[in-house]
Amino acid sequence: MALQRPNYTPSSNAAIQVFSDLAAASRVRINGLNSFTPPNLDRASFDVSEFGKIGLTVAGLTQLGMMQFGGNFIFGDPGLSELADRLLNYTKFTDLWCYLFRDPNNPQNDIIMMPDLANDPDCVFQVKQISPGQGAPNGVYPGTFELTSEGLVIYATVHAQDDGSGPDIGFTATTITAASTNFITAGFLEGMSVYIDDLAGVSGGITNAGKMVKIAAGGVAAGVLTLDPDAQSAPILVDAVGAGTVVLRGGRLGA
Repeated sequence: MALQRPNYTPSSNAAIQVFSDLAAASRVRINGLNSFTPPNLDRASFDVSEFGKIGLTVAGLTQLGMMQFGGNFIFGDPGLSELADRLLNYTKFTDLWCYLFRDPNNPQNDIIMMPDLANDPDCVFQVKQISPGQGAPNGVYPGTFELTSEGLVIYATVHAQDDGSGPDIGFTATTITAASTNFITAGFLEGMSVYIDDLAGVSGGITNAGKMVKIAAGGVAAGVLTLDPDAQSAPILVDAVGAGTVVLRGGRLGA
C-alpha cells in the first residue's frame, strides 16, 4: 500500500501583489515580507442564561478576520507606497492577490487568495495599519501590516490552462469548455468560483480575462463547466482562445 501524505502548501514563496489593471507593468509586489497570516474564519458566541436552568453558549454570526503580514520595512518600496496611498485615501479595493504559494517557473500552479467577486461582488479590502518597527544598530527596520477582508475570499487551488495548440478553452455566456483538459480530474467542483487569468498580463488581451464566475450545481463535466448566470463579476462573452496564456483558477473559501 502506497504511503499517502496530505498535499501540504509550503509558505517559502508566499507573496503579496497589488495591481490596478491586467497589464503586467501595473502588478506591484510588496517587497521585504517574511510572514503572512490569512484571515481567520470565526463565529462569535454569546451566553444565554435563565434562573434555575443550565446556561448555554450559543454560536452567532460568522466573521472573516484580518489578514496580517510583516517583515522588513523598505522605505520607498513601490508596493508599500501603494498601500500607504490607499490607507490615506480610505480606498476600498479588490486588486490584491495573496500568493500562499508562488511557482516562478510554472505560474499556473500558484495558490492564490483573492476576493470572491462571483459570490460576493461587494467584497473589498482596506488597509487598516502600516507600522514600522524599532531600528537597531545590527538590523533593519521591521514592519507589520493589517488589511481588513470585507467580504468573501477564495483560495484558488485548482487550475486548467490553455495548451496553446489552437482554440482550446472556449467561452459562452453559460459555459467554459476545454478540448485538452478534464475538469473533473483537474479538481474543479460545483459551487467553486473560477477566476479567468491571462498569464501574459496584457490589458485587454483576452476577452474575458479578469472576470470571475461560479460553477453551477451539477456543472462539472470532463470538458465543460456550466456556470451560474447569477454569480458572475461581469457578463461572459463568447470567445475561443489558444494562446497558451489563459489559466482558469478555481477555488472557494477553505478549499
